[in-house]
Amino acid sequence: MDRILLVEDDEPTRSALRWLLEAEGYHVICAANGAEARAHLAVATVDLVLCDWSMPELDGVQLSQTLRSRPACRLLPIVLMSSNAAPEQDRSWDAFLRKPFVFDT
Repeated sequence: MDRILLVEDDEPTRSALRWLLEAEGYHVICAANGAEARAHLAVATVDLVLCDWSMPELDGVQLSQTLRSRPACRLLPIVLMSSNAAPEQDRSWDAFLRKPFVFDT
């Protein structure tokens, strides 16, 4: 797993996660919302999608549902992130991370 699509509308959170992931050797592609993420996936292949739940234009649940409907993305791992509890509706993602994150240094 080398390429991660990071979808996060909060710029400071997106920057911090990108920095942490790149420091671990991952290639990170960033998107500020689900619509931008779809555009990236039309031209790039990734190994993992790390996606915020609450975003403008297309939220994380809608993005994961859209990706699961595409044969090429059906097995793509999706990790949903939120400060809220995991949504109970359609579990189209593979894992859930609760914000705020605590990182060991």
